[in-house]
Amino acid sequence: MTLFDLAGTFVVDSHVTILRPAQEKVLPDFVLQSLAKIGFKNIEAMAMGQSGQIELTITTIQNIKIPLPPLSEQEKIISEIEKIEEKISVLEKEIEAIPQQKEAVLKKYLE
Repeated sequence: MTLFDLAGTFVVDSHVTILRPAQEKVLPDFVLQSLAKIGFKNIEAMAMGQSGQIELTITTIQNIKIPLPPLSEQEKIISEIEKIEEKISVLEKEIEAIPQQKEAVLKKYLE
């Protein structure tokens, strides 16, 4: 699942399901986060198809229930999520650097 919001004309594979939410009622980012909360594995289990190519039917998509607070509340929720995701990104970079820091300490004291 992803949010594709590039301007232009694009073509998708026949096994890609496109969901275009009514933006006067729901923010696309809110839908994405709601679907992520359900979980990819759970959504994948709802898909149908053969020969390794599965897709979500329109009926299946229509049966997915997403709570729909007012747009202003959706904006607040997305804003909080973005702040948390920013923290996660910073911390992931710090974690990525730790093995090199450890190696530098080992090299300094053990060589």
